[in-house]
Amino acid sequence: MTIKLIQLKCFCTLMQDPSYSVTKTADRLHIDYTALSRHISSLEKELEIKLFDRTEHKKLKQTKEGWDFYNESVVKYQ
Repeated sequence: MTIKLIQLKCFCTLMQDPSYSVTKTADRLHIDYTALSRHISSLEKELEIKLFDRTEHKKLKQTKEGWDFYNESVVKYQ
């Protein structure tokens, strides 16, 4: 498994945004929203779990697996 730092940065920033807006998070990271979406999708493929449910208007809803990954892996090491 090869997780890239940019994938974790995108994931953490998105998890910390109360609106879970891809566009707003991409703006905060100074990247295009399609690049952010690709990073999240590639992280999901790497982990073999679904981190977010996609909804309309570029909004996401975190999954239980997403919260578990965030709390167990990311928060521990911050």
